Amino acid sequence: MNELPTITYTTTDETSGSDGAIDITVTGGVAPYVYDWYIDETDDFDDDEDQTDLTAGTYVVVVKDELGCSSSEIIWVDSQLGIYNDNLDLISIYPNPTQADIQINLAGSFAYEIIAIDGNVIENGQATNAARISLLNYPTGLYLVRVNAEGSTRVVKIIKE
Repeated sequence: MNELPTITYTTTDETSGSDGAIDITVTGGVAPYVYDWYIDETDDFDDDEDQTDLTAGTYVVVVKDELGCSSSEIIWVDSQLGIYNDNLDLISIYPNPTQADIQINLAGSFAYEIIAIDGNVIENGQATNAARISLLNYPTGLYLVRVNAEGSTRVVKIIKE
């Protein structure tokens, strides 16, 4: 059994608008690695290792090694533009951990994706104010819930027991 890739990173805050950056370093696993950042089409593994020209927010990367083993990381880029506040600060996702359903509460319209830890989007949808999503038919493990609203994105880890 081979070790999984390990992701470490440094971030550069956004200071004058869309100038944030993420520099990742991957060790372990079997090189070469391919990268999938959740800022374009998911599961395409055609992205660069590092990202630039970013706004403040949450970013998710999945790294896959030569043998198909993958690891993921959720990375926050901060802002120095002033007080960063968006509607997603008021998001509620519960229960966590869960055995069956999760509830997403957020005022207004939003889109959501449930992402398996290997990077596959297993469910997605649109909702207004609330969404109840069943994870009953999915195996136990770690999942990511990505919520987009008003141009902002938030990613939350959920554990299915």
